[in-house]
Amino acid sequence: MKLSSTYAERLLVSAMRSFGRHAALLLVVLGIFGAAAFAQEATIVGTVTDPTGAAVPNAAVTITRADTGQVRHFASNNDGQ
Repeated sequence: MKLSSTYAERLLVSAMRSFGRHAALLLVVLGIFGAAAFAQEATIVGTVTDPTGAAVPNAAVTITRADTGQVRHFASNNDGQ
């Protein structure tokens, strides 16, 4: 069976449109997940203790972000956490 050139051209154009839509959708999905990679969070966990190993309640804790110099102040809870 031989395809006419008109039918083959229409088939090719249809395939290219479908590919373009799928490529655009893929770029959008990758963009959404890629943006999430830049949103970073961290958790710091620990217990403030004195030299004897006892927990220190209400101890002042200062955290400084090294790359920006941003400073946050916290206090430990009753268990020194």
